[in-house]
Amino acid sequence: NYILDNSTIQSYPNAYVKALKGLIKSSDEYNLEYTNQMFSMYGITSEYTNVWDTRTDINNEIEYEHELTDRAKETAKQALIYQAIYEKAGLNVDFEALVAEMTKTAGEEYVTNMKESYGQGYMIQTEMQSVVLDYLADNATVQ
Repeated sequence: NYILDNSTIQSYPNAYVKALKGLIKSSDEYNLEYTNQMFSMYGITSEYTNVWDTRTDINNEIEYEHELTDRAKETAKQALIYQAIYEKAGLNVDFEALVAEMTKTAGEEYVTNMKESYGQGYMIQTEMQSVVLDYLADNATVQ
């Protein structure tokens, strides 16, 4: 948390931020649909018609788009910081070993679904963050 809170990003990769905005918006839309279905199951009419209706302090699509950009940049910031530490420390992720371990613990179907749903890049990025956190924990000096 200290590193994330005390780091700044000088520029964000536009394509990455745009992709993250799409993912976050898709997640928001899924959550809206799920919420409305739950209301419907109990015979309640939901007041949520837009994704921004479920967001605190968001009143319209323009405000939602600004907030969406902020959330995407925060996600990108975390990924970029992890990647910078990963590269500077010379860490690595063995994708084959990752897949073998995931298959052993969660099963082949789970791994196949992960690959199809999220892709190899996402899986590596997630493992990279885990490797970085382990590295930081092993090398931290607590005062």
